[in-house]
Amino acid sequence: HRPRATGVARREVFGGAAGLAAAGALAACNTGSESRYRPSGTIGRQRIARVFDDPVLEAGRLLKEAAEIEHDLMVQYLYAAFSLKPSFAELVGYGAPEPTSVLGVAIQEMQHLRAVNSLLSELGYAPVLSRHDFPEEVSIYPFQFRLEPMSRESLAKYVYCEAPVDALVAHNLQDELFIRKLSAAIGDDPRPNHVGSLYDAVIDVVAEVGSSSDLLANPDQWLADLNAIKGEGERDHYLFFRGLFESTNPLLSGPDAQIDVWSLGKTHAHYPALDLLSDPTAYPGNPRSIEDPSARSLAWLGNLTYWLTLAVLDLGYRDRRLDTRPVVQGLMLGPLQSIARALPAHGVGLPFDPLSMSGHLCPSRSCGLRAARRIGQEALSLARAEAAALPADFPIEAIEQALAEIETWRV
Repeated sequence: HRPRATGVARREVFGGAAGLAAAGALAACNTGSESRYRPSGTIGRQRIARVFDDPVLEAGRLLKEAAEIEHDLMVQYLYAAFSLKPSFAELVGYGAPEPTSVLGVAIQEMQHLRAVNSLLSELGYAPVLSRHDFPEEVSIYPFQFRLEPMSRESLAKYVYCEAPVDALVAHNLQDELFIRKLSAAIGDDPRPNHVGSLYDAVIDVVAEVGSSSDLLANPDQWLADLNAIKGEGERDHYLFFRGLFESTNPLLSGPDAQIDVWSLGKTHAHYPALDLLSDPTAYPGNPRSIEDPSARSLAWLGNLTYWLTLAVLDLGYRDRRLDTRPVVQGLMLGPLQSIARALPAHGVGLPFDPLSMSGHLCPSRSCGLRAARRIGQEALSLARAEAAALPADFPIEAIEQALAEIETWRV
């Protein structure tokens, strides 16, 4: 059992007590003249408090946090992507890992999750495919997980979360006005720290592991990979989400007549996102359960596909001889994407419900194989039973192929 961070440390891991600059300081800035500008706005960032003296223990703690956060970001970005109206298909993207579409950014977060779990494995830790345990420490850990349609408010959170340390410090009037706009959009909600601050700590401790032990075959390569992940978020993802937040991305408002699309009413034809239910669930008996039985059944099939994907990822992280990427890509770009595109017509998105048995299904490879096969068989049975109600582009053969490939891994 890996020791967990204390409450104080968990707050510092992703807390950012300084948060956004005080609204009063921002309101007091001089907006009349650039030449008379005196900087006052800033957004703070904290160094992460160290919990363990042993660098391997500290690396395990921080990488667990990183894996859960990357998973959280991935599913939030996926929900936001499929909340966009069909006319914004280019902005949604088509599944290529790229920082120019919402789906592309989500896929890159999945690549970050894979890298973090590969590093955990090389250090001797189990993979982490759970999401953050917010219900346990919601008053301590201030990053509020929320599956919601894209909006100015959600984009403000993504901008702030991905921002580099110097991007949200006001050096001029334009910076000051941007920070004020961002602060107003986030409002009084709990505020996340920057993802980069976590990776700063991870990079430092992995360098220490590399210099003090032989656990890592190529620590320099890991440091390069971690710096690349950090840069991808702080540069590409930050600029992408800032362009959406400020309505300057031409895929959002058009190259010829840029307008602030988020100032339009949600019922306006040019408002980008559908008005979907936030934080839906396909579990029965929950206040936020999807009411329409057919939509809930489709969402449940989406959950099964999502859990099968996680089970396959877990197998790949535990046994690096397995090439699980074709199966994962087939499930995500096939049945999972088909359901995610179909559900908004019912007023909801894919719920990505956490598996009630937790993200750690099995302690061993053999148990993991059995679990993946059973989840896949349940998904296939439901898909066949509901075949007439499935989207026209639903590829049931992707689940069949996943099950066939899992069978080959048993030997």
